[in-house]
Amino acid sequence: MRKLWLHISLFFVALATNAQTYDFRNYNVEDGLAQSQVNCIFQDSKGYMWFGTNLGGVSIYDGKTFKNFTPGNGSISNTIYSIAEDKNQNLYFATYDGLQIKSKFKDVHFDTSNGLPINAVFKVLIDKSEKIWIGTQQGVCYLNEKGQPTRLLGNKLLETSSVFTIYQDNIGNYWFGTIQNGACCYSPAINTYMWFNNKNGLVENFIRSFNEDSKGNVFIGTVAGLYSVDITKKISKINIAGISLEYMAVTSISKDKNNTFWLATNEGIVKYNGHTHQKFLVENGLLSNLILSSYIDSEGNLWFGSDGFGVSKLSSEAIVNYSEKDGLPGDYVNCTYQTKDKKYWIAVRNSGLLCINGK
Repeated sequence: MRKLWLHISLFFVALATNAQTYDFRNYNVEDGLAQSQVNCIFQDSKGYMWFGTNLGGVSIYDGKTFKNFTPGNGSISNTIYSIAEDKNQNLYFATYDGLQIKSKFKDVHFDTSNGLPINAVFKVLIDKSEKIWIGTQQGVCYLNEKGQPTRLLGNKLLETSSVFTIYQDNIGNYWFGTIQNGACCYSPAINTYMWFNNKNGLVENFIRSFNEDSKGNVFIGTVAGLYSVDITKKISKINIAGISLEYMAVTSISKDKNNTFWLATNEGIVKYNGHTHQKFLVENGLLSNLILSSYIDSEGNLWFGSDGFGVSKLSSEAIVNYSEKDGLPGDYVNCTYQTKDKKYWIAVRNSGLLCINGK
């Protein structure tokens, strides 16, 4: 009996020093994904998942199989940065070789030959009024009433900036995240442009992502930290206890139905509710700690695109997996039982009886 309880005590020590494994499902080239660097993720109105890759084209996933599109069979480019869909189910692809619009009837391709200032398009955003915004390597464009690209003029710095991402906040302002000049807030109602960069609050000027909390604070994800701008346009650096955000690239920010933020970074995933946080890393089941993109689908599943390791899907935090790498002496479990005090007793083949107390 003394030997059994010694075994159980050792098991508790093992669990305390090893990470829990969550319900991640990982997809890579071996599963049919076009390429392992996933720049963007999007779910269309039919429920299909789209993955824009770097040099591999775009993949569509129906829940069972992947179908891939490259310049040889439907895509205008091998490098896809952003995907969006309008109310008429037209799909928009921001690519290194221009903007592609796929409708039920035909494909439309915009580049320097028919309206764009440059071929490289990093972001396509469909705003609340269904206006199409296009972030290019040389400023911002939008599609006019005739469906033609028109340059947004009025700020010389923005016109010459590489606009990597675009966001519309709840009061109608547009946020343009640039590669070299920081973030620009454009207020169309009063036709003003306000810049946030390393001259007035940011450490680095490369802006990767935006989102917004319930109080109207706009989050800015940079290649070196996370910031927020309140409704008075005061900028503040966000500090999360236990995490060194100063040198962390926040590449994508998603917000779930509980107003909790999921920060995709170059050091894994950070779940942050404004007060507490939780990290998800490779040891928790994530495919890679180098994350480029994130997306929350209509069922609440979280998708994370990595830099060279494919896609991870987190279906539920309620499911936690325990295996040998988490402290179990073996993976062959004969039976389990939960007692009234919520403890789980586990019988492992050739390894005796173990207990998980929930902590």
